[in-house]
Amino acid sequence: FNGEPILSLPPKLCARRASPFRSPDEAEVYAALESKAQVIFNRFLRRGAVQANYMCVLSLLCRLRQAANSPQLASAAFAQDEAASAPPPPPPVIARAAAMAEGGGERVGQEDDCPICMEGLQVDTCTLTHCAHAYCDECLRELRAHAVEETACPLCR
Repeated sequence: FNGEPILSLPPKLCARRASPFRSPDEAEVYAALESKAQVIFNRFLRRGAVQANYMCVLSLLCRLRQAANSPQLASAAFAQDEAASAPPPPPPVIARAAAMAEGGGERVGQEDDCPICMEGLQVDTCTLTHCAHAYCDECLRELRAHAVEETACPLCR
């Protein structure tokens, strides 16, 4: 008060310290996370969408900082961030999802049978692919678990 600080603080000391990883495995995990972050950032850069996805970019940087301290902190969270940065679904998928949602939780229609198990699809237990094909969550999960090669859609291949 009266122009004097309430509490006098000691001068701030800033020191930068480079600390190596504790093991080669930690360095390898960090390098892998860093390359994934670069791929995601470059995808945004190519699309000209860095500004629109700045929160995702900041999240990537946060995960890299966590990995520098302890790779276990960042490994699972990084996978979630990567999933969140996936491109939005195309308009046909959005339109089909909206049509299915209008049906409530009930079966949507005759054309909405799972092409794998031939059962009627339920809105809350189905997955739409980027090509607007719908499958039971369980059927698609089972198919992908046993697939020899990764395919986006079993019908389109």
